[in-house]
Amino acid sequence: MSEQVYNEKNQDYYKLIRKIFKWIILSIAMAIPIGIVVGLYNMILKAVNSYRNEYEYLVYFLPIAGLIITFMYLKTKRNAYSGENLLKSEVQSEAKDIPFYMTFVVFIGSLLTTICGGAAGKEGSVVAM
Repeated sequence: MSEQVYNEKNQDYYKLIRKIFKWIILSIAMAIPIGIVVGLYNMILKAVNSYRNEYEYLVYFLPIAGLIITFMYLKTKRNAYSGENLLKSEVQSEAKDIPFYMTFVVFIGSLLTTICGGAAGKEGSVVAM
């Protein structure tokens, strides 16, 4: 094997190794803040659940919470398809326009649903956020 071909192969390996390390570093840099946010979200939902268990009458406010959540989605120009489904549809489209404030809308909606005793997909909310 000629030395030029050998050097080209080595360069290709070095490029590949650099790309792998770059993506490992970027993954770790993203995983730390995301893990912290998800952990805080979990702690908040546990506190809300224990509060709801103490005051069972909060289930009667679930229709009002539903109206508030609907109002939030209407004011943010999103429909009931928003949330995790918005994430899926926007990633698959070319627009990729997911406004940052939707994080708070999804968070508040999940919190209201949980505190009023509704069945909320908490994992889906975290993915959407």
